[in-house]
Amino acid sequence: MSTNLRPKMVKIARVFGPIGPLVAYTFIGVSIHLNPWFSLEGHALSELGDPRKEYCRYPWFYNIGLEISGVIMALFALGLLARSRSGIGRLGSTLVLFGSISLSLIGIFLSGTQLHVPVTTSFYLLTPIGLLLMALSQIRRDLLASLSIIVTILSSILFASVPKWHGAAIPELIGAISISISIWILCLRYLGRDQ
Repeated sequence: MSTNLRPKMVKIARVFGPIGPLVAYTFIGVSIHLNPWFSLEGHALSELGDPRKEYCRYPWFYNIGLEISGVIMALFALGLLARSRSGIGRLGSTLVLFGSISLSLIGIFLSGTQLHVPVTTSFYLLTPIGLLLMALSQIRRDLLASLSIIVTILSSILFASVPKWHGAAIPELIGAISISISIWILCLRYLGRDQ
């Protein structure tokens, strides 16, 4: 990446990092409101975007929201990549980029299609792993932020893996919230500093 483009990408990431999760939550929240049959305890979030379900209202709205938020998160990941100086930081930001692309693909490969589970799994694996690597790459510069990200991601993995959930929506939201918190920490502590 050219040295002239790096500061611009970091500025874009500072803006889009915090916005990406908020866009996703807005579309998810509106979709839940439009579909009173949906319950967090008994469904997966992707069911809100399944046009094969006759009772699902406005599934395209949910899917477009994931596509848009994935693109926004990809811009954030490119800014992380532009800012990264170490190999572990570049690997982490690349994984966040691939996770962001996977988020967009969840809105394309809908629930029940052959590629839905692989792209959903990719988002929920690649993004947290990438964020953990980003935290590890910064542990000497910013111990508090790095440890905050590590604890957030690991605690959400432990909590979401408890097999008491009947549907996937609660573990999905736990994972998404931990990803969001980690992104906001990175925006404030890592992207907010001068290069």
